[in-house]
Amino acid sequence: MFARLSLLFTLSPLILCARQIDQPPRAPDIRNEITETAFSQRHAHQLYRHFLLSENDVASIEPTDQDTYDRFRLHIHEPHARFMLGCSPSDNPEECLFISPYVRERWDRWGRLSREKVIMMLVAKIFEEVKPAGFVHLPEGDPQRIWDWVNHFAVESKDSLVNRWGPLRFDFPPPPWAIDIVPVCSAQTQVRAMLSTRAVDGVAPK
Repeated sequence: MFARLSLLFTLSPLILCARQIDQPPRAPDIRNEITETAFSQRHAHQLYRHFLLSENDVASIEPTDQDTYDRFRLHIHEPHARFMLGCSPSDNPEECLFISPYVRERWDRWGRLSREKVIMMLVAKIFEEVKPAGFVHLPEGDPQRIWDWVNHFAVESKDSLVNRWGPLRFDFPPPPWAIDIVPVCSAQTQVRAMLSTRAVDGVAPK
């Protein structure tokens, strides 16, 4: 009886993990989507003012989602990534908008690769990590050649921004490959459960 109870309690972490993995995906957080959209729109208007653009020069503003964040995390650590400040960090102690020319590549369902030149908006706040503020989509063909203009004047690198303004102002998050991916059920919990199961079966854990 005692062995059965011990086995039940030691297997409970694995059962809980299995239930977490089998759970259906959560419904989208509408409030978070509204917040991200407002965040992107606010910085887009800041972009218009600083670079003397009109809303007609831009096709659309794409707010931040998981895909945007993943692309941002990869792009900022690319050796050729360059940035252009949309404000003076010394004049704006709280937050600073800066942009980067970006080529967004996507594969469609037929395996065809498409490329779109967009502008990535980023925000740096003191004592906070740099985060994306969305993508600026340009009209087809980019008749104003805005992307080329940004690409020409974006001369700052990640290291130059950090060296010039300090890591407290431009605190770039580490690349995805530098962070251990934590699964829904932690490996430590699984190992602990397996070791406990071995002890119940009569094999003492080392």
